[in-house]
Amino acid sequence: MKNKQTKERFLPGLTAAGVCLLPLSASAMFDLGEAVEVDEELIQILSEVRHEVEVGVGFLSEESFMFGRFSGLTDDGLFLDLHMDLYRRPPHDADTMRYWRLRGRNLGLDSRSLYGEYGNQGRYSAFFDYRQMPHNEWQDVSTWHRGDGSTTLRLPEGTPRDEALLRTIDIQQERRRFTLGGDYILPEIFGRWRISADVTREERDGTRVRGFSGFGIQSDPFLAPELVDYTTEQYNTRIEYLGDRFHGSATYHLSTFAQNSDSWMFAGSPHVDAEWGEDDEDVLHSYALEPENMFHQVSLAGGYVFGGGSRISGDLHIGRMLQDDGFVTALDDGTESLDGEVQTTAMSLHGSHRFTPRLRVRAALRYDDRDNKTDVFEVDGWETRPISTTRTHYSVEGDYRMAARTRLTVGMERDERERDFGHRQETDENTLHGTLRTTVAAGLQGGVRVAASQQSGSVYDRDGVQLPDGLRNYDVADRDRVTTGAFATYIPNFMPALSLSGRVEHTRDDYEKSDFGRTDAARTRAGLEAAWVPTANLTVYGFSALELVEFDLRGETIGGEQWDAEHEDRSISLGIGTEWAFRPNEIDLGVELLWVDTLSRVWTDNGDAIDFPALESTLTRFSLHGDYHVSRDLTLRARYLFEKYSESDWALGTGVDGVDNLVTLGQEERDYSAHMIVGSAVYRF
Repeated sequence: MKNKQTKERFLPGLTAAGVCLLPLSASAMFDLGEAVEVDEELIQILSEVRHEVEVGVGFLSEESFMFGRFSGLTDDGLFLDLHMDLYRRPPHDADTMRYWRLRGRNLGLDSRSLYGEYGNQGRYSAFFDYRQMPHNEWQDVSTWHRGDGSTTLRLPEGTPRDEALLRTIDIQQERRRFTLGGDYILPEIFGRWRISADVTREERDGTRVRGFSGFGIQSDPFLAPELVDYTTEQYNTRIEYLGDRFHGSATYHLSTFAQNSDSWMFAGSPHVDAEWGEDDEDVLHSYALEPENMFHQVSLAGGYVFGGGSRISGDLHIGRMLQDDGFVTALDDGTESLDGEVQTTAMSLHGSHRFTPRLRVRAALRYDDRDNKTDVFEVDGWETRPISTTRTHYSVEGDYRMAARTRLTVGMERDERERDFGHRQETDENTLHGTLRTTVAAGLQGGVRVAASQQSGSVYDRDGVQLPDGLRNYDVADRDRVTTGAFATYIPNFMPALSLSGRVEHTRDDYEKSDFGRTDAARTRAGLEAAWVPTANLTVYGFSALELVEFDLRGETIGGEQWDAEHEDRSISLGIGTEWAFRPNEIDLGVELLWVDTLSRVWTDNGDAIDFPALESTLTRFSLHGDYHVSRDLTLRARYLFEKYSESDWALGTGVDGVDNLVTLGQEERDYSAHMIVGSAVYRF
């Protein structure tokens, strides 16, 4: 199962070059007549519609929430491996083109999906899509609270903390999404019109970890299982016109969010010395969940192709968000609900024109406005801040073919943002960029990219009080950014079965006016892929990726002592694999090895060097699979997967009492080593 998903993620892109080179290697083994015969046989096989059912049994060696976090493979032991693809389509010369399809994946697991479609090609179609998606987060965590999975979390009555019995629970959620839709193409006498509609309902339930703040002098902040039980529904209707030069559409979208239980929770706060769980309701404190809300949006989109290589397209989206869920407690003025409203407007225009056979110019405009109409409320002497934002983005880009194998692209962008209640209400960012692509030598193609941007803005203040120039939030601070990159693809003439490609990009941010906060940042990304197809029956591929993020921080203690910190996030991925037709049309083999390592750490210096504990994780995955084609109708399939995961997180494994009086759930590090074996039979009919 896991091996198949891994191949689908990495293999297509890595072996694409090898597939393109396949005829070159095949010509060394077959003459032209034999190749034509093989092609005719393949065309006949591939053009024949057949059903396919896969049934098998798998075994998992270890129980682990982390291994089956999104697949549902959390329990050790046997499981059912079931897939199907039932499909019917008439031949090309049939009187009617009615078809149907029923496709199911992972039907024996909690991550199952089922898709069905029926229609008449070029006339109408209808479909349904069901997906079940687990999210297993923590296993066997400990809590004193009773009532997980409900809106009320109570502590055991009349029991001090040091005498209370802990309960063991799992933190997990499940989503179930069902979509039903279809489209209808009007007869040609009415023009090229298409009408479509779909509706999606998603239910999500379970528990998740939430931090609750303590109340009173003897109350501690604590972690507890928060209820997850809500439904999201989406409705879309669309009408489209498809012309030779003009295409356009109009869409209406409605989205609703509803809590299946109340929109708030009640929880008891653990006290240090007092006994818990008196019948007095004051020991239960209220906490809000996500409020119920609704969103309407009308969208118009269209495009037109002019003569002479010119195109123009655009879209307009007008929306309205509504939220009128009740407050947990009425405000001092008696207001019981927010009565919130946000109006959204988004618009974009895109155009391009070819001035000469060598020169093409593109331009774009994007406008996005969020107007918050919600009233301002006063709560305990503080006023709420309904935030409104506006963003306008302009870009112009030119593409010029300098020579037969050299192309230059240059452009400029401007991004303007306005926001309410921010430390900086306006920011502007201007960017210049250029890319040069060329053929360096025989078989070697590549290029370089350079971009430079500068961000500045209005007076930096907070609540009308101007702050010192040295203090800035990095997202709105004055910043100079320079990005450089290079990319290349190499297919040696002396070895055309080999393809190499790589890329590297480095971004440097300089916060020249920030004496405190983030003062410097850098990001480096690099990747290398290789594919080798020595024969028509063998493909070898490999890949690697590196991402490194670093930034410097500077601050000042209460006593006025300055401190500096360096933050580093690093991720490294390595992989190698092969696909081998050991006996063509009889036995296929494949193997893949993947290694991923991540690291996050912080160094500080405030006179005495302090190194914080590092956060680390390592994933190693080895997979092996083989197919034995007993006949054209029957294939026997075997798969083996070994996966080892380890992490080092200083925030975990500290016990239920946690650190600094934070009452945790005692989450432990999620290390595991799991072996998975799957055997199945694929039958086609």
